[in-house]
Amino acid sequence: MRKIFNFIIALLSFILSINFTLFASEIDNKKIEKYKNISDNFALAISLLDKMYINDIDENKILEKSLKGLISSLCDEYTEYFTQEEYDEYLKGLNNGNYDLGYTHYVDECGNYIVDEVLDQTYAKQSGMKKGDRILFINNVSLQDNNINNVLRDFFVKKTNNLEFRVLRNNIELQLNFNIDIDDFKSVVYKDISEILKDNFIDDLDDIYIDKSVGYIKISTIIEGTYNQFEEALNTAITNNKSKIILDLRGNLGGILTEAVKICEKIVPEGDIISFKYKNGHIETYRSELKELPFEKIVVLTDLFTASSAEIITSAIKDSNAGVIVGTKTYGKGTSQHLFPFLGGALKITTSEAISRNGNKINKIGVTPDILVEQFFNLSEDDVIGSEKLQKALFFIGYEVDNEYKIKKALDDIKLDKLSSLNSSYRDIIELINVKLYKVNLYKDYYLLNGYYELMKP
Repeated sequence: MRKIFNFIIALLSFILSINFTLFASEIDNKKIEKYKNISDNFALAISLLDKMYINDIDENKILEKSLKGLISSLCDEYTEYFTQEEYDEYLKGLNNGNYDLGYTHYVDECGNYIVDEVLDQTYAKQSGMKKGDRILFINNVSLQDNNINNVLRDFFVKKTNNLEFRVLRNNIELQLNFNIDIDDFKSVVYKDISEILKDNFIDDLDDIYIDKSVGYIKISTIIEGTYNQFEEALNTAITNNKSKIILDLRGNLGGILTEAVKICEKIVPEGDIISFKYKNGHIETYRSELKELPFEKIVVLTDLFTASSAEIITSAIKDSNAGVIVGTKTYGKGTSQHLFPFLGGALKITTSEAISRNGNKINKIGVTPDILVEQFFNLSEDDVIGSEKLQKALFFIGYEVDNEYKIKKALDDIKLDKLSSLNSSYRDIIELINVKLYKVNLYKDYYLLNGYYELMKP
């Protein structure tokens, strides 16, 4: 449920700018005259209904449904009409960030926050929160005069781990303690590569195998403040003498364009980042002025759910040769939308299409990785010493493969340690390697291992 909700919010929030200009400045008289006949016929239909229909009609409801029908006829999932209530919720979704503790609430007629649902295996469930609880305080801040999202936002900005709710249940005030892993709520997380690799190999991994020059940055979404978190992660990597970076954009459904552009300005060399082409032929281009890249190598991990502004980062890195893209083709959401106030709500209209640095379209196409990850690849007896496939397979199951000597040594180790005989056939060795590869495919982060392998290549 949370994944679907974040998916909707991320795709809806890819906005070129929130431009609150009046329609009068956007529409000329010729266009109004062009559609006057339609409006006249529409008014005639409503008049006829008003006169002849047996029940009363709700003009506002007719207008709302008509507008939604008009928009749906465009067959563009990103162009929408928002009623006033829907518009308010949409803006909240853009600005509130990720504060999902595993419960939902509603506001009663007295302005109290009442817990509506508590999800299993969440912080809320672990705290003992129950449906019907009235939330009184969060970290001693009263909700009587404070918006709950603002209070939670302040908590996450402070990056502490202990969150205390005081609730009223059956007229008894209770204290609920949330022991928070703050990384679960950050849109950007930096980790040393050793933290990740030791969880992603079948056999024990020697420290000598870990390249200490590699850092890992995960961007899970692109909301307000994501750039600041990314800059902090970037500085941490540089301070720790990381010269290679794995930038993980898997599952990143995008978000705010300007945040993505600022991220690109830190890692994409001088030149275009992305351009947007409008119906009237106007092209708006965002550029990077970066003279010197912060890292020697960058690998970007992508999947089907790398979308929207995350695809802008991906395409900019690919087209500028700033890094290598590893994974699967991205989602293919390459349009931008403007918001126009209308009847108390708003029209969100697709106004332009994204064009990458090298002139490639993204919408409904996606970004194709440089290295396409095959989910279940295995070896055959034709994959002999010298083949990259054998080298990659040995690497994935935890062997050093810098040169031919180490590859031969790895094969001998497999014969002795696993097959207990130097006389084992090459077919026996390949079968054993394939068994291990299958386990890697099933239980380990196969995309990450592919990305790390690319960074290790000379």
